[in-house]
Amino acid sequence: TSNARLDYFERHWLYFAGFGFPVSFVSLLCPRFIDAGVFALFFPLFILTATRAEPKALQKSPELLQRLPLFVAVQGTSCLLVRLFESRLGAGAADTKRAAVVR
Repeated sequence: TSNARLDYFERHWLYFAGFGFPVSFVSLLCPRFIDAGVFALFFPLFILTATRAEPKALQKSPELLQRLPLFVAVQGTSCLLVRLFESRLGAGAADTKRAAVVR
């Protein structure tokens, strides 16, 4: 489910942040032509290593760093919108039923 994927991402945030950092840092420092070559060289290597990686959750760290809630605002907004649409659809269905009973 999407909630399990978000939870996985939030628990392994340090792995995902550090995975592309070296190439991004080199890209920032190098001229455009060299940057393209470095990216073309390392990107396939990163794809291959990502398929074999098994990131571990942080265990020996402060509680605040073990899970970084990056998507709290997005999840809250989407839940609010779903509840809003459900309440409007539920009210519309109830009005339709009442109209059918009255006829």
